Amino acid sequence: MQADNEVTKVATESHADHHLAITRDSLTRLLEDEHIPGQVRDSLAKEYQDLQQLLDKLENNEIHIAVMGRVSVGKSSLLNALLGSEVFSTSPLHGETREVDKSAWQSYDSGGVFLIDTPGLDEADGEQREQLAIEAAAQADLIIFVVDGDLTHSELSSLKSLHAQSSITLLVLNKIDRYTAVEQEELVASLNRHSKNFVLPENILTTSAAPPPQTLLQIDSAGQETLTERQPEPDVSALTSRLWQIIEQEGRSLAALNASLFASHVTDKVSARILATRRELAEQVVRYYCIAKGVSVAINPIPLADLVAAAALDSALVYHLSRVYDLPMSRRE
Repeated sequence: MQADNEVTKVATESHADHHLAITRDSLTRLLEDEHIPGQVRDSLAKEYQDLQQLLDKLENNEIHIAVMGRVSVGKSSLLNALLGSEVFSTSPLHGETREVDKSAWQSYDSGGVFLIDTPGLDEADGEQREQLAIEAAAQADLIIFVVDGDLTHSELSSLKSLHAQSSITLLVLNKIDRYTAVEQEELVASLNRHSKNFVLPENILTTSAAPPPQTLLQIDSAGQETLTERQPEPDVSALTSRLWQIIEQEGRSLAALNASLFASHVTDKVSARILATRRELAEQVVRYYCIAKGVSVAINPIPLADLVAAAALDSALVYHLSRVYDLPMSRRE
C-alpha cells in the first residue's frame, strides 16, 4: 500500500511539473511577444508587471495564500497566529491594514509558502484599498476568507466572486471564543448552508486567533482569594492542518492553474486593447481616404477618370485596412 501511495505521489508531482512548465512557457511568450504594440503594453503596464511577478513566483516554486474579509474580523491576528509571531500590524482601530503585505510561512516544511494580508472589504472611503485586496486574491493560489459570525450579504457576494475565479477558498469562522459550543455548531451549520455552492464542507473551519485574557480566581488554604490573569494560546490547529494538506496535495497544480487563469485574463485585455487601437486607426484611415476620394473626384475634369481614381482609392483603402487588422492580403489581391 505504501509503495502504491509513493507511485501515486510521484505521478501527481510529475503531472504538476508538466503543467508548471507549460504555464511558465505561456507566460514567457506573452511577456516577450513582439507583435503586441508598445502603446498597448504601456496601457497595460500594471498587468504586465503582475505577469512578471507571477512568472517569478512560479520560477521560485512559491505558493501564495491571501487572507480576505471585512474589517476587524481578525485577518491580521489570524496570520500572526499561523506565523507564531507578531508580523502583521493589528489594532482595535477600524481598518488598520492599508496595503497588501506578505510574509514567509516558515512553519511549513517545504518553504516557499507566503501568507498575504489584505485590506478590509468594507472600509469607508476605502475603495482603492478594497481593490488592492481583490487584485491580491486574483493572484493568490489559496484564499482564506475570514468571518466572525454568520455570512452577510456582501460576504456572500464576495464568496461568489472568488468561486467564479476558480480559487480554492477556505471559509474560517474566527473569534469562536465568543460563542458557546452549541452556538459554534449552529454557526458552522449556517455557514455550510449558505456557502454550499462555493465552499466545500471540509474547507469550513473555526479558529480563535487572539482569545482575550482570562481572569482566574485562586483560593489558598487560608481562604484568601487572589485574582490572576492568563492569556490563552491561539487555536488555529484545524486551519493549519487543512492548509498543509491542500498545499501537499495540490499546491503546485494550484499555482500553475492560477497563473494560467490570470494570463488568460491579461490576454483578453490585450486582445481587446489591440482591437480598440486598430479600430481607432482604421477610422482614421477611412476618413483620410474619404477626403482623398472627395478631392480627387471634385478636381478631376476628365469624364470617367474620377471613377477610375475612386476605384483605385477604394482598392488602396481595402489594402491598408487589411494591414491595420493584420489580415493577409497582397496588393494584387
